[in-house]
Amino acid sequence: MKDIGNIKTSFNISLKDGQRHKNDMASVDLYVSECEHLGEHNPILFYKKQGEYMDRFEQNDVCLIIMNSVQKELFKKFVGNIVCVDGTHGLNSYDFEMTTILVLDEFREGFPVAFLFSNRKDQHVYEVFFKHVKNAVGMEQVNINTFMTDITNVYYTAWVSVMGSVSLHLYCSWHIDRAWQQNLGKVKSTEEKNWVYKTLKYIQTLPNEIDFETQYFSFLTKLSSKDSTQQMYNYLKTYYWDNRKQWAYCYRKNRGINTNMFLESMHKVIKYEYLDGKKVKRLDKTLHALQKFITDKTVSRLIKLTKGHTSKQLTEIKKRHKIAECREFEVSRDGNCYIFHKVKDEPRYLVQRKNNENECCELKCSSCNICWHAFECTCPDYQIKNMICKHIHFVCFKKLGHSLPISSFLSKEEPREEQSEELSMLVKNINSSSSTLSSITPDNSLDIEKKKTLIKNAAMDIISNINNFCYTSEDYDFMLKNLNVVKSLATASKASSGLEQNTFTSVSSEPANKKLDKQLTFHSTKKKRKTNTRIAKPDSKEKQLIKKSLSHSRYHDHQYAV
Repeated sequence: MKDIGNIKTSFNISLKDGQRHKNDMASVDLYVSECEHLGEHNPILFYKKQGEYMDRFEQNDVCLIIMNSVQKELFKKFVGNIVCVDGTHGLNSYDFEMTTILVLDEFREGFPVAFLFSNRKDQHVYEVFFKHVKNAVGMEQVNINTFMTDITNVYYTAWVSVMGSVSLHLYCSWHIDRAWQQNLGKVKSTEEKNWVYKTLKYIQTLPNEIDFETQYFSFLTKLSSKDSTQQMYNYLKTYYWDNRKQWAYCYRKNRGINTNMFLESMHKVIKYEYLDGKKVKRLDKTLHALQKFITDKTVSRLIKLTKGHTSKQLTEIKKRHKIAECREFEVSRDGNCYIFHKVKDEPRYLVQRKNNENECCELKCSSCNICWHAFECTCPDYQIKNMICKHIHFVCFKKLGHSLPISSFLSKEEPREEQSEELSMLVKNINSSSSTLSSITPDNSLDIEKKKTLIKNAAMDIISNINNFCYTSEDYDFMLKNLNVVKSLATASKASSGLEQNTFTSVSSEPANKKLDKQLTFHSTKKKRKTNTRIAKPDSKEKQLIKKSLSHSRYHDHQYAV
């Protein structure tokens, strides 16, 4: 490996992890300068350098917005349906948070379409972020169906003020669950903690809006009636009453998303696969890893469009088909509606044919010859998870057989011309991205004075050649591109003048190779905790008990297993 590194250095093949200069700020400046010469493929939408003065920014603020040409096209193509926005830390030692805009493509998989690096986490910086994205894609109004964030309104408020209307703002249900678990300490006894959490989860998943409103109000009334649950009542009333449409399942039916796991998964991939699971001190290294990640995502999309792709959701749809083959349901028919009667602890569900023959998506079951738009079911698997559930599979192959004339659902394909244009655009972007992943590696075998002399001699030779010879337009473009990079380095470095260099201000003093703290799910279990704070969700029997308790005015004593 050392020989390979020496060869790279000798032939100036590549730089090390995006490090263009030993000073991180100078290195980032050089990266931005290089990107400026990419023309229409320049991914830098905006850069507010730390130490510069700019309206509505403090001198020490940093704001870097990144969005390449592929991301622009995918934003315009998929932004109308679902948009996820979230931030993550741990990608540099300066406390600059990376905020990502992510959309879902036709394969129901996430694709990040814009990034923001900033020390600020307020509405103003997000408005700046969204304004530059909006200008880059050239859309006057960006109206979307579903906008998902963690438990905050700052992204939503900034988005609406810049982009346009949002049909529904949803909170990530995983963040909601974590917040509830963390605040169970407001309830005094363990038994009451179990009851509170299980009741909350039962109410959250109620499919009917009227039932939800009635039982949630009844639950809050019960909490307010006891001193031991008064704090929990105040917490829920303050933070989860006015915004109940953002977290209740009954208000997110057929929205196609329930958690922000697309973004959480992306953050994990960047941190653990592209940054080796170590805490990164330099911002330029993170930018380099991020560019490689986006290039790989672009290549992956190129492969999906040309060779096809079996997504995670398609795999889950196949699993449900196999489950339906092994199950027997008591089903009655009422016109186009199939009624699945109660079996054991499962409630009654209805399956109905939809008249959406002009709609088709990638969520298909080839065995049943349908896509997600063919039928609808009242079960959570269909309405919340956007799956072709086992009930629909059962109706298709056991009640209707292969006589169902809906093969037209699977015949709708994207026009060849439109797809070929996207493929061409993807290839061009991959080529342009690869150019900024490499740079000149300096020769460290010479001392400073000799290097200065060589640089001066090279500059004089360039001037002499320009005066005495004629070159093609392409040659001049190449010279300008590389000379501008050298000029930016000389300006950013200031090493020869003896002036103090500008640097990012580090907020931590950790080793550069320190590994990231493990996520909660990976904590060691060797040391047993004193108390188990994780409480299981209610099962079917417990849900029935909760339902009965909320339908009576008198408070009941509950016994639930953890």
